[in-house]
Amino acid sequence: MHSATRRKRNFLTDFFGTSPHAQKTTVGIDVSDDAVRFLSFPHGTSVRVGQSGLYSVPRALSSEGVISNEAGLIAALSAIKAKTGASSVVTTVPDQNVSLFRAKVKMGSSKDAPAAIAPLIPKHTPLSLGDVVWNYAYVEDYNVRSNPRSFGMREVVVSVFPKNGMASFRKIFQEVGLTPSFLLRSQAIAHAVIRKGDTYAHLLVHIEDRYTTLSIISGGIVQSVSTTPVRAGSLEEKKTFSLLKDEIDNRYIASHTRDSKKESMFRIREVILVGALSNPEELKEKLALALRLPVELGNVWTNAFSLDHHIPSITFTESLPYAAAVGCALGARL
Repeated sequence: MHSATRRKRNFLTDFFGTSPHAQKTTVGIDVSDDAVRFLSFPHGTSVRVGQSGLYSVPRALSSEGVISNEAGLIAALSAIKAKTGASSVVTTVPDQNVSLFRAKVKMGSSKDAPAAIAPLIPKHTPLSLGDVVWNYAYVEDYNVRSNPRSFGMREVVVSVFPKNGMASFRKIFQEVGLTPSFLLRSQAIAHAVIRKGDTYAHLLVHIEDRYTTLSIISGGIVQSVSTTPVRAGSLEEKKTFSLLKDEIDNRYIASHTRDSKKESMFRIREVILVGALSNPEELKEKLALALRLPVELGNVWTNAFSLDHHIPSITFTESLPYAAAVGCALGARL
């Protein structure tokens, strides 16, 4: 994560802080509007699930992704620390807190990227450079990003966060003795449900009690994030289902109306559902029929283990709201 003077960190795994490599247990924590979920993989591996749990925290976050129940969050995080014995964790940053933009920058080598990107931030966001922390990823596939080349123009996706908001999250964790690293919530979900190395475009649909988040993931990184007032409890209503269908359809169509062949990596191939779904199979089938698109339920263990080798105690339906926590627990190793 960058501030005006911070050096580059790994966009995919370590937004802000030090990843918990030294711990015997890796713990992922997902802070949502009304709950805190956690999940761990013991002994620094992901071959089986360790501990997991859910703590209800009414109005933990506001609709803008700002902490609004500090006491409740501290109580939940204290309980997680006591249960897991963790000192470092990877946790989510609300999607509402991020500003994303794509840009082409000229550089002689990858070391030139921060200086080339920084002046663009005030032009693409309402905040000044001194008021934000930020990170970036190259808009290319995994192989190219893992071996950055030196050439003139590079396209990047830049993620910008308000510095005060990040500081408030960090402060809450530190108060209970936890050192946090941060992942954008949609990026954490992508870590869990999209196989490492998959460069195709996917639309993640994360349905919750108060709203639904739609994120386009391409080349393994978040390209766009938006929310819509679709509530998990009202999906049986025709109007709500129609709204969700239209939101998905609009993004799919937009992704397939790009002219350049270079933009093919951004054309959505499938829709992946996660979140608080009471009848996930039924919703998947209804959406697939209405959209005439491939719709899948997210397998949160995709990058953790094969269900042929390990059956976790969490049921499939129960696992869907844990996607972000699983992605955080995996984040230090992806």
